[in-house]
Formats: sequence, structure tokens, C-alpha cells
Amino acid sequence: MTAPARTTTAPGATPLLRVVATGLGVFRITMWAWATTLVIVERDALIRSTPAWSLLAAAGMLSFWLLWAARRRIAAALAPAAVVAELLVGGLILAADPNVMERDTIHTFGSAWPVTGTLAAGLVRGPAAGGLAGLWLTIARAVGAGVDPSVVGFLSALASGSLFVLTGIAGGWMFRRLQESEDAIAEAKVRESLARELHDGVLQTLAVIQRRSGDPELVGLARDQEKDLRALVGLTGAAATDQSPSEILKRHADRAAMRWDVDLQWAVVVPPELSAESAELVGGALGEIVNNAGKHGGASRATVFVDESDTGIQIEVADDGAGFDPAATTERGLTRSVRRPVAEAGGTVSIDSTPGRGTTVVLTVPSTTSDPVPGGPS
Repeated sequence: MTAPARTTTAPGATPLLRVVATGLGVFRITMWAWATTLVIVERDALIRSTPAWSLLAAAGMLSFWLLWAARRRIAAALAPAAVVAELLVGGLILAADPNVMERDTIHTFGSAWPVTGTLAAGLVRGPAAGGLAGLWLTIARAVGAGVDPSVVGFLSALASGSLFVLTGIAGGWMFRRLQESEDAIAEAKVRESLARELHDGVLQTLAVIQRRSGDPELVGLARDQEKDLRALVGLTGAAATDQSPSEILKRHADRAAMRWDVDLQWAVVVPPELSAESAELVGGALGEIVNNAGKHGGASRATVFVDESDTGIQIEVADDGAGFDPAATTERGLTRSVRRPVAEAGGTVSIDSTPGRGTTVVLTVPSTTSDPVPGGPS
């Protein structure tokens, strides 16, 4: 990924970026408070109090400002200038350590506060920048402490330097992986949403064209378009049929129920044995029935009853909506959205409705054993 530029602009700030920047801000203030507390406890060990308190004050003001910016102005909190300022203060604290406090204290001046600069660099500019920030802190510490040629001195410098560098690299690497995961999840959600929309409309229409048309050229064009659309959303043949017929029916009906806030109840006596294609056709019709109940009938509750019939599977949908007079109502819309797809699946539709007493729609569809059915809607 080439994300450094996008992480420094507020309009493109993702929720993940804000959470990580805020978490880093809280960690930064915690480390500053701990370092300040230790200095207060061992204030008698201060050699030069004015530089020490000045550096701690600078670190404190920067910490609080960066936390505020992470919540209010994310671009400012992650701007290169902010990272450079933090690394500069952190380097000065490390360089000042042996010069402002006695060496026999139980802690280092500034504690772990300077390490947050390497994390910020890794967050904004990636693992390489985090590693370079760690190297800068290593040099600052070496300059302040001087060069100790002994084995102990070398190992101490190597340990602290490795900590700084690896912290920056690891922080940058982990955030990049989180970004990639967030992008992958967002893309998957978009694909899933698009796939469902296609299933409910375009792909279903293309399937009907392929079955009904007697024009070989039109059938071939519809088949090619279907393949292209499935490839576009990552919906392969296996992925398109990995749901059971019950799950397909439930998906269509539940989506319509959620859209119109209809309390949809399921009563499945026998799970439907339908091919994937028939389940999609019947599911689309079922979704349209629930949609009509909520949109036109004002129904607040509906029940889907699934059972065997003499000719296959019977699906009954009863709602508590306003109802209508079938004799006085044109069925043009029902023919296109309900009767036609059910007929394509080899089934029939019957409607019983009375004004003020709701509507009951019964779908009767031939069953097939071509697709095993693991279970029904719950």
C-alpha cells in the first residue's frame, strides 16, 4: 500500500486512524505523567532542575496538544511537523538524561515518553520512517551519555537502540496491516452489498432472459453479462450457490421486512427443496410480497409459513396490513414482480385479501432434490 499521504489529510481520516491516533495520544500523556511523577519523587537527584522541568513542560504541552488534535484536527496531529517536533523533544530528553539527573537514580529522565515519537513516525510514514526515528533517538542518547567503550556500555547502547528502532518499525508495520485489513473488510462489505443488489435485480433478470428467450444471440449476451457482473463483485458460481434455499428465501424476505419495519415471523414445517435458481426466483417474489405488505398495506407484522404440498413446496405469507379488494385492483405490478418469477420456477400464486383484514399470498412451487437443504430459516 502507498498510504502515507492519505494518513495526513483530515478528509481521508478513517475511523481506524482516529482511534489509533487517540490511543497513541493517551499513551503519550500517560508516559509523560509517569515521567513527571518519577522526577517529583526523586527531585533531590536533579542536577540541573531548570532544563529538566523545561523539557518536561515542553513534552507535556506537546502531549496534550497532540491528543486534542487527534480528536479535533487529525491532520494536524499526524502532520510531519508534529512528528518532527515530538522526535526533537524526545531526542533532547534522552540527550539530557545523564546531564540533569544523577546516574544512580532508579529510572531514566523522561521514562518511556520519547518512544512515542517512533510510534508516531511509523503511524504517519510507515515502518521505514519508524526505524529511522528510532535511530535518531539512539544517536541522541549516545550523544548525551557519551561513548562508553566497555562491553557493558556497548550492550546497553545496543539494547536501548534496538528498542527504539524495533518499536518504530513494528508500530508502522502493525498499523499498515490494520489499514490493509480495514480496506479489505470495507471492500468485502461493498462487494457483498452489490452482490445482493444484483441478485435481487439484474442477475435475476438475466437468468429469466436466458430461460425465456428463443434468440440464441440474446441468450449468449445475457450469459456473458451475467459472468462479467459476477466477476465484478467476486461472485463466482460456487459463491452464488453456497446458501441453502431456506437461507436464500430468508435473505430476500428479511431485507424487505427491515426496509419497512415489518416484524417478520417464520414457521418452517418442512425446509424447501429448491434449486438455487428457483430459490432466487421465488425469493425475489417473496421479498416483493413483504415489500408490498409494508409499503402499500402498512403492515406491522407478517408470518411466513413453509410446508409441503401435493405438488411440492407451499409458502404462505400472511400480514396484518390494510388489505385490498383483488377484484378492484390491477395486478400489473404483482404479475411482473411476483407471478412472473414464480411462474419461471414452475409455480403458481394465489392471493386472498379483504380491505381492513390483511392479505394472504400463497406460493406453490415444485420441489427438487438437486440441492441438499441443511436447514430452514429460524
